[in-house]
Amino acid sequence: MADKHLTLTSQALMMMDAITRNGSFAPAARELGRVPSALTRKLWQLEKSLDVLLFDRRSGQAWLTAAGQKLLYEGRRLLAEMAGTWEALLSGQADLTLGIALNGLNAVPGVAVEPLGELPFVLSVSPSHQLTRP
Repeated sequence: MADKHLTLTSQALMMMDAITRNGSFAPAARELGRVPSALTRKLWQLEKSLDVLLFDRRSGQAWLTAAGQKLLYEGRRLLAEMAGTWEALLSGQADLTLGIALNGLNAVPGVAVEPLGELPFVLSVSPSHQLTRP
């Protein structure tokens, strides 16, 4: 089984969001600049690492399961907070941010990105949470 903290990334959350908004893998793949088989493989790896089914694919479209809905709800909230943090930094409303690194941020002109070390990211849920159910 893959490391959960290496699989549940901002890119994985953006992939789930794109699949949900587009209703299927092909348009989501086009939006993300990938091929549908790559998205299918990444989603399968994510589901396997979390040991939960996130999408129901039986109907030819991709519908979120209850667990997928919960994860995407929280994931969208997290992505919005991350975007807001960077927007504040780039607009001058903030001059320092601490958080997780996203790919490509070293390319932002005038923004210095320095690692502070490694910190494990842990996903914790109560025994009654939807993500703990098969």
